[in-house]
Amino acid sequence: MDSYANGYDLYSSYDTASAVGGIFAGLMIFVGVIVLIALIVGIIGIVGQWKVLKKAGQPGWPALIPFYNTYMLCKITGVNPWWILIVLLSPICNIIPVFGSLLCAAVSIYFSILLYVSLANSFGKDTGWAVGLFFLQPFFMLALGVGKSEYLGPKPMDDVIMNKFNSNSANNTASQNVNNNGNTVNTANSVSDVEVLNEQSIKTSFCPNCGTKIEEDSKFCPSCGRRL
Repeated sequence: MDSYANGYDLYSSYDTASAVGGIFAGLMIFVGVIVLIALIVGIIGIVGQWKVLKKAGQPGWPALIPFYNTYMLCKITGVNPWWILIVLLSPICNIIPVFGSLLCAAVSIYFSILLYVSLANSFGKDTGWAVGLFFLQPFFMLALGVGKSEYLGPKPMDDVIMNKFNSNSANNTASQNVNNNGNTVNTANSVSDVEVLNEQSIKTSFCPNCGTKIEEDSKFCPSCGRRL
């Protein structure tokens, strides 16, 4: 009876180990398939971006370098490249509970929309193509690079945030100019007065005989009659 129980325990342990081994093997296969798919998608994205940059008259190798490839896309589309730094620094906002995470996500999404709409516009594509770039970037990037579409030059989407920032900066500069306007006017007036005096001194002449002031075009002195 004891030998039967021991045999059953050994069989049960072997069956459990076999099941665990099977699950582990299946999990490894699943992970391997996911990694392979991710690798293929990554290669498609790199090739597509390489082709897009070449079509825009730029070298293709920046497609291999993270962040620099995004900078090159900003360059050919006219998007302000400062957005890259803003997106990279936006995770700092996560220190603010809830709102910080939402702000970080909003910045990333806004920049993606701005970049992909501008990219589609720069190659003569519509908003639908930009949606495809947003959700299926590697495949639409490849189609954009190898397709018949031509690069039309930078055609950025209207960046309301940067435009607002630039507008405020311009207003501040204008205010500073207004505050210094009095000094500017005074300086301008002084320069103007000097120029007038110089002009008058050049045009005004005197009789070498009697010292009487005479007109510039006069041929005779009105006082002594000397020929000039």
